[in-house]
Amino acid sequence: MSVWVDFWRDNSYTTYGSGTCYCKINGTTYSASISPSQKITSSGITLYSQTLNIYHEADGSKNLSVSAWISMDTPLSSSEQGFSEWLTTIPRASSISSINGNTFGSEITVNISRASDSFTHKVDYVRPDGEHFRVGENIGTSCTFTPALSDCDFAPNSTSTTAKVYVYTYSGGTYIGSSSKDFTIYVPSSVVPTINNVTLTENTSGISNKFGCYVQGKSTIKGSVSASGVYSSTIKSYEIKINGQSFNSSNFTTNALTGNGTCTVKITDTRNRTANKSISYSVVSYSNPTINNFSVVRCSEDGTPNDEGAYAKCTLKATISSVNNKNDKTFQLLYKKLADSSYTTINLSNSSYSYESTQIIEADVNSEYEFIFKIADYFGSTEKMLNLGTAFTLVDYNASGRSIAFGRVSTASENEKKVQIKMDTEIEGNFRLNSKTIFDLVYPVGSIYMSINSTNPTNFFGGTWVQWGSGRVPVCVNTSNSNFNTVEKTGGSSSHRHEFRIGMHWYYGAAVGEGAFSTTGAYRFSDNQYDGWAREFSSMDVNLNNNAASSTRTVSAAGKWSKGDTAESSNFQPYITCYMWKRTA
Repeated sequence: MSVWVDFWRDNSYTTYGSGTCYCKINGTTYSASISPSQKITSSGITLYSQTLNIYHEADGSKNLSVSAWISMDTPLSSSEQGFSEWLTTIPRASSISSINGNTFGSEITVNISRASDSFTHKVDYVRPDGEHFRVGENIGTSCTFTPALSDCDFAPNSTSTTAKVYVYTYSGGTYIGSSSKDFTIYVPSSVVPTINNVTLTENTSGISNKFGCYVQGKSTIKGSVSASGVYSSTIKSYEIKINGQSFNSSNFTTNALTGNGTCTVKITDTRNRTANKSISYSVVSYSNPTINNFSVVRCSEDGTPNDEGAYAKCTLKATISSVNNKNDKTFQLLYKKLADSSYTTINLSNSSYSYESTQIIEADVNSEYEFIFKIADYFGSTEKMLNLGTAFTLVDYNASGRSIAFGRVSTASENEKKVQIKMDTEIEGNFRLNSKTIFDLVYPVGSIYMSINSTNPTNFFGGTWVQWGSGRVPVCVNTSNSNFNTVEKTGGSSSHRHEFRIGMHWYYGAAVGEGAFSTTGAYRFSDNQYDGWAREFSSMDVNLNNNAASSTRTVSAAGKWSKGDTAESSNFQPYITCYMWKRTA
């Protein structure tokens, strides 16, 4: 805007002199000097002029006010005279007042504040990667659009990112200007990673082909999880629980299955979104082949128990897990004379997975036998062995004339001198071996007897016994250790304390920090260097003449230490008590 100030007289006189012309424009006062050469006449004269930039209001309007006055050294002055004028409105670009909605794949509304009802707009959605998409033409005060759900690709590691809206303002066909606004846009909660498949297969060779199922205690599962992120996210972690075990990889192998169960899978993607899936699996019960009963006794031919009989009655009972009736099953009875090297094998009926029966087998009255009951399935076998003695006879003299048997047939070899007894035996008086009683052989003088019974063993065995080792733990003699090098040597204590000395060498210089010596006589430990101990030697007995210092510290009962502490703390090893006696005669 150009502003100027003209002055004139309304008569024929002339005024001149020195002074100042003042002009206030848009609230700011400007001035210009007046010299005597500037004559004020009825023709008028311009005393001030100025060209300025005048800024309009936000809505493009502007009311401009101007005024002027004069002051001179002649008897001439004027009052402030002025006027105001509305300037031509300058069109303004519309602004974005708000953006409603903030999720990929859902409607978003852009609300527009415009300076003129005649203005129209073009609206662009700016994707997070910066690419513009025109979402509205000839728009008035609002525009609604839906960002593509696939734009989640631009937030692979987060649940939100930043997008932008541009609004271009037009007055008719004339472009006025633009405005823009950033906004946070979110990945919808429905966008989660996907567990495509969880595969569980038998991992123990042969079981799948044989049984077509998982077998308790035998099967192992090899598992595989196929999972994928969505809209550019990737799988960050796996959490798999199965058979009481945990795995953090997409591939895993279990231990032997304990029973029916469920495999639970949790995946987490790079947005920290999760997905879960559970798969149940069935396990057929299984236990190792079990012998429930096995006994062998001599009998008559019809099976009647007879300890003089020439037959053996074998009572047999066993079970094998059927595993859906696909398990193998074998029941066998093996026997031989004790002196023979090979067995006779009887294959018992295997029509069922349980067997219960008796077998009558001829058994020479003069021979001892070995019997084995053996059962087997696909996975393994179990067996039990029993011996059968000879037939009963009160006394039997061996044909060699060198051995004798009581209650059985003598089976000693020709060169043996042997007494064999298969009868309850009662002995009165001392029973001696090589002139010593059984008691003297088992507990000679100097033996230690331990019991939870407080009765003196003299009452059981005879001899003289004294209590021994009260309150002490026995240690074997160790001749290479002076503490334990002789028998019945004692030592040790039920509590302890430690005393130690700390020395330091001094040096001088700048102050030192934690873990270093200083000239003040203090050594500072870092806060966690010795947890539970004193943090700092605040004072020590020093000997600067020797450039060294030391101080005595003692471990206390509480596990702490301080100077001069003489308390003791417990040092018991784990123990259990009983009575101990030593035979002295």
